[in-house]
Amino acid sequence: KRKGEVLSIPQAKRYVSRDWLHILGQLPRSVTLKRIRAIVLMNVLWTVLIASLNHFAFPFPHVASGHGPTLVTPALGLLLVFRTNAAYNRFWEGRIIWEKIIDNARCLARAAVLHEKSAGSARVDRIARLLSAFAIVLKQHLTEFRLQESQFVEQALLNREDRITLGRARNRPLALLHMLAATCHSIPDTKYFASRERLSMMRIVDQLTSNMGAAERIVQTPVPLNYARHTSRFLTFWCLTLPIAVVGELGFAAVPVMALVTWALFGIQEIGLMIEEPFRRSLSLNVFCNTIYTDVMETIRSMLNKDDDEEEEEEKKKK
Repeated sequence: KRKGEVLSIPQAKRYVSRDWLHILGQLPRSVTLKRIRAIVLMNVLWTVLIASLNHFAFPFPHVASGHGPTLVTPALGLLLVFRTNAAYNRFWEGRIIWEKIIDNARCLARAAVLHEKSAGSARVDRIARLLSAFAIVLKQHLTEFRLQESQFVEQALLNREDRITLGRARNRPLALLHMLAATCHSIPDTKYFASRERLSMMRIVDQLTSNMGAAERIVQTPVPLNYARHTSRFLTFWCLTLPIAVVGELGFAAVPVMALVTWALFGIQEIGLMIEEPFRRSLSLNVFCNTIYTDVMETIRSMLNKDDDEEEEEEKKKK
């Protein structure tokens, strides 16, 4: 919570400048550092070996600026920038996909409630439960199976027939979308519900199907492996040759310098690898699933309760 405000939606933690000293102190516990510590340690030991040879055995010649490893520094910088930018684009696209899923779930729930007199309360409740189940099952489809979540879906959101159908399906979220489409299609024609309204609801289900396909595309299409491997090899050889170029001038001071350089460059690469898979490592899918469940169920309850209140008022007027 921000001072003086009550936030109605969950918000991710953001960086603020006043925390710079605290964040600097948290460096030993950094997730990124833990993932690259073996690389940093290897480069530090390698630099210690080069500095020892320079001091005790034979001195390395001084390499002027613009020669040696520094010749390819601009190319390395561009390679890292392109790599990280491609990963961030995947991260942002993943967030946009889940935004569309949340919006479509809200729209379909609202449409179902608006046509409750034609659809019946049982169908409206079924649509709400299928939407909530779809979000959780899609999350598992994109990441990994979790027993507790599956038990909640099967016991709290689905009936016996739906559980059997879902258990037989190879693509579980697609099976739930089929159930949603069948439920919307089964709403009978009335004075206030006809083909136009039915097609409007079916169109939202089609959009959810497209959203699921877009999410699957991100999971099944990583950044080309050759590109990632080449970046890693290029960066490794650059960090291994840089001590030879600077040890003649810096001596043993090259050790902390190389530790800092290795941490910075490999850290950038590792952050790119982490956000490259937005559904597993970056986005809080649990928050999105909870948002869909809360909003859909609240829409159902609030609008149905409103209809009940209106009916009670009409009965009182008749009396």
